[in-house]
Amino acid sequence: MTVYERLRRRPATFRSLTGMTSREFERLYERVASDIESYEERRLRRPDRKRDIGGGASYSLDGRNRLLMAQIWLRVYPIYEVLGFIFDLHKSNVERNLKPILDVLSKHLEIEWPDKAERTKKKMNEFMQEFPEYVDTFEPEPPIDMTAVNAEIRDLKVQLGDVEQRMADYLWELELDG
Repeated sequence: MTVYERLRRRPATFRSLTGMTSREFERLYERVASDIESYEERRLRRPDRKRDIGGGASYSLDGRNRLLMAQIWLRVYPIYEVLGFIFDLHKSNVERNLKPILDVLSKHLEIEWPDKAERTKKKMNEFMQEFPEYVDTFEPEPPIDMTAVNAEIRDLKVQLGDVEQRMADYLWELELDG
């Protein structure tokens, strides 16, 4: 499930992180989607490109999730590590994903860029304190019962020993035991 799909199920969290409802976000996406694709086409066809189209890495996020990342960055102004945590990207890939979207948005909207003098980027603990409801959008991994895992391994080893013994018995009966 993508970040967009998870956040869409939590309207209040979506609005607090982006400043808009999911419906407003969808309308924005419909307005800019073709420009995002065009931007990517121009980037891929630029004359100084070293690889053929199809060579090199592609974005792991779709346009909708990249737009969502940009909206969160513009609204909340977290550091790239926080965005990387949310979108499962390395911080250097966050910047690569943001730049084209911000360029496209600047042509469509009057963007209120984060004022560096007034705002500081939010670190992970600040982000989680300000948006604790976001933590709840992640499904926790179930705990692993190592005692049960070890018991299952022991049982499987016993079963393997039984199978190996039966195979040896069959080979002996067939006089193929070497």
